[in-house]
Amino acid sequence: MPLLKITNPFVSPQFVQELQDEPAYRSAKTFSATHAFLRQVRRFSRNQEYATIHATDIKEWFGNYNIPYLPCLEALENHGLLKIDRQYIVGHKPRGYKLTEKGSKLMYKGQMQYLKKLFTDRSLKRQIQKKESYLRIHGQKYTDDFLQYIHEGRMHYKFDQAAVKCIAESNWPNLTRLDAVMSLIDFAKRDFVELKCNDSDNRCWNEFAGMKSELRKFFSLGNLKYRYLMDIRSCHPLFLAHYLMNCAQIQGWQSYHPLLPGDHQKTIFEIDSAQERERSERFSIPIPPTITKQSTTYPFPSNSHNPGINNYLFSHYVGGNSDIQAELRKWNQIFSDPTRDPKAMLYDELGYQRDTAKAALNHTINGSNQYKRFKAWFKKGFPKLFAIWERTNKATVGTGISAQYETWLMQDMELYNLATQLGLHLTYEFDGCGVMCREDDPDVLAKIQQLVQHIQDRSERRWNIRPVIVVKSADGALVNMQDHISSLAPDQTE
Repeated sequence: MPLLKITNPFVSPQFVQELQDEPAYRSAKTFSATHAFLRQVRRFSRNQEYATIHATDIKEWFGNYNIPYLPCLEALENHGLLKIDRQYIVGHKPRGYKLTEKGSKLMYKGQMQYLKKLFTDRSLKRQIQKKESYLRIHGQKYTDDFLQYIHEGRMHYKFDQAAVKCIAESNWPNLTRLDAVMSLIDFAKRDFVELKCNDSDNRCWNEFAGMKSELRKFFSLGNLKYRYLMDIRSCHPLFLAHYLMNCAQIQGWQSYHPLLPGDHQKTIFEIDSAQERERSERFSIPIPPTITKQSTTYPFPSNSHNPGINNYLFSHYVGGNSDIQAELRKWNQIFSDPTRDPKAMLYDELGYQRDTAKAALNHTINGSNQYKRFKAWFKKGFPKLFAIWERTNKATVGTGISAQYETWLMQDMELYNLATQLGLHLTYEFDGCGVMCREDDPDVLAKIQQLVQHIQDRSERRWNIRPVIVVKSADGALVNMQDHISSLAPDQTE
């Protein structure tokens, strides 16, 4: 049977050949509808999990092409291109859909076919340029300065053809390569999700932060090219001790009504401190009535947006807290030491390799029991902090640290405005930022050091914690910033 002629640039000949013998796939429109559906499946998927999609949405996507969807789904499943999780709960859990390795391979061929045409087909390039111009004038605007900053970057980023070559020559799995080409196509077509900060961790997912890191070095903004990355070293472990003392609440606190009084409104540290004070008062010598009792209420600093995470909180509690404050200082010394990476310490003390040490830190604090040696080290060296950690909902520790600490530093518009004043552009990447700069800027590392110092000073003022900011080149090579600290003006290094 001769190959059906398809004009859709995203549909590869191999995809057509696979399905055209099916009765449902006798028209070109069916392939276009199927491509639109499978692209949504992959966009809604995370870490190769099933994408839960309501049947009404699928019906609408296929209906845009006047195509019935059920025969198409059956054919895709029969040919091994799609897996369907048919377990669903009406009104709660729709069916799940997942591209197979075979389906990803065929989809990848079509997406790559389109990407290559972007650089050779003049009519397609002109079509893309017209859409860009329209969206920049009539596209969505955000009232939040941070979201608008990300959006303006997305609308103007360009990527080099070398990014396409990088994907084509990679040995990545087909699902990874498909995600990579879809990321580039999103930027080519300016087809972006609506920006918002998550309720759970306050992070703002966006296409640039979500793409494979190897592709970012091919992006530019005008004459600024992506050349460096700075991020907070061991971000979540760094702030863990402060989080446990100031934010961690007992398991199950969410099940209580927030307006009802009780321990669910307090942190674990507050509960323990109150009990310790009560025990101390019970066994202490009575204070003569002529001595005025010190107030146990303390005003929060006026510049604190969220008093619950301010370092003033724990410093005013009295009675039995010297041990846990000593643990806090010890923890901060380990994770704020600029001369030694804590992962290297775990390598020496526990015999972990670097990747294992990183996983032990990040996974354990979120409740994983896989790394027994690290848990034993945590319990032995920090028994009071460990006891608090054991009583909190460990699954929410990571999101809590992101919401209270990481995003407060990395979504700071003062940081992005400072970069703009220095002639740089920052790309938001959760616990770090990419740096775009001119290729011929001789002072770029000195400028980056100013940004590093801004983040460190902001953290130290708020929590008395000075994080280590690691700077790398776009290729992943570590940059020694010590040589550039001396180049700052005296008032910038104080």
